[in-house]
Amino acid sequence: MTRNIHDDSNIFLSHKNPQVLLQTVNSELSNIIIWIHANKLSLNFQKTNYMLFSNWKIHVNKICKLLSRNTGVICKLKRVIPKEILFILYSTLILPYLNYGILAWGNSSKSQNEKLCFIQKRVIRIICNVHFRTHTNALFHQHEILKVEDIYFMQLGSLMYDLNAGEFPLALAQRFKKNSDIHRYNTRQASDLHLPRARTQFTLKTLVHTGPRFWNSLDASIKHTSSKSAFKRRLKSHLLNTYCVDS
Repeated sequence: MTRNIHDDSNIFLSHKNPQVLLQTVNSELSNIIIWIHANKLSLNFQKTNYMLFSNWKIHVNKICKLLSRNTGVICKLKRVIPKEILFILYSTLILPYLNYGILAWGNSSKSQNEKLCFIQKRVIRIICNVHFRTHTNALFHQHEILKVEDIYFMQLGSLMYDLNAGEFPLALAQRFKKNSDIHRYNTRQASDLHLPRARTQFTLKTLVHTGPRFWNSLDASIKHTSSKSAFKRRLKSHLLNTYCVDS
């Protein structure tokens, strides 16, 4: 199961078994109601809806179609507007579709991410007016554009920063623990987030595993920053610096 809460109050839950998913949804809704009441908030039921994704592959394929269409728009405009404006169009016509809900689907399938990254590479080649076989890592780095996989890690890191800063709702924060909460041994990993035991590959892709695993992998100079904006700048720089070898 994966859960993600955004500023626009979206919640994503997933499970292969529909009955388990239904039970989980009802349980999570109960926790949400408790949190809402505890914070003296109210829920507008008339504006509350749900959407069922039967397969993230279908969702990603729809994104690919939209991005391919919008790539065509950028391609037609590249001869009449400057590169700087084309990058603004990228931020308008491409990036929002990659950002939206990526914590829910961004870790679901490597092959699906590769399809999206292929489109990203095509777009950046078009904007930079280079050969269609030109290696793109240097272009991504130069223009500070993250690949879809790293957009996922960027959002995942931001979420874990909120957890570490104590800005998570209690109902969510209780699902994460530090190693020091599990045992009292004074080790280098005592302050790391605890990784619960996973019995299936599906469980390894859930937020309670991917979040702590990614957070623990980050250097202390990235994690220990004075503000979230500084953390995001350092994390983005770290991710961009991995594009040091063209592929």
